[in-house]
Amino acid sequence: MARLRSVGIALALLLLIPVDALRAADEGSLRNWFNDPFYQVRNGVPRCAPPLGPFSDEVEMRKQTHSRSERGTRCWLAGQCRLPNSYLYDAGIATAVRQRFEAASVLRDASLWVTVQRRIVWIEGCVARSYQTGFLERLVSVVPDVELVVVNVHRGDGAPLPYRTRDGTRSAPQPKP
Repeated sequence: MARLRSVGIALALLLLIPVDALRAADEGSLRNWFNDPFYQVRNGVPRCAPPLGPFSDEVEMRKQTHSRSERGTRCWLAGQCRLPNSYLYDAGIATAVRQRFEAASVLRDASLWVTVQRRIVWIEGCVARSYQTGFLERLVSVVPDVELVVVNVHRGDGAPLPYRTRDGTRSAPQPKP
């Protein structure tokens, strides 16, 4: 009976090994763990690398969990938000920002992605060299409940990208051969 129990335990341990191996492998995969709004609003620069946006691995997600909880409720506790968590604004802000871009006929020669987290809107991507600094901030800052607009764009000047990408590179987009 003891021998049968030992064999059963050994088999159970063998079955757990692949699960742990898969779990460890999954920690390196990137996901949008918190379902933060992330989408592309312009696609005019073919070789513009998409930003990392809200994607992270499981290790980073675990690090963010506590701070997101704390930062999310801070404005409500301070009496500065009508909703109990600042992340609750994000879906509505994302919809309104998308509508602003759909209604605007400008920046068709850009590739831009939007991330919304905690009433902050990040706009990242590539724009023409003629892009006027401040334009994107003015376009989006009028959306109700937006607290801050952060713009990280590349102007095609050979400089590294000002944002992180999923593959970890920050190299500038290369012109067509």
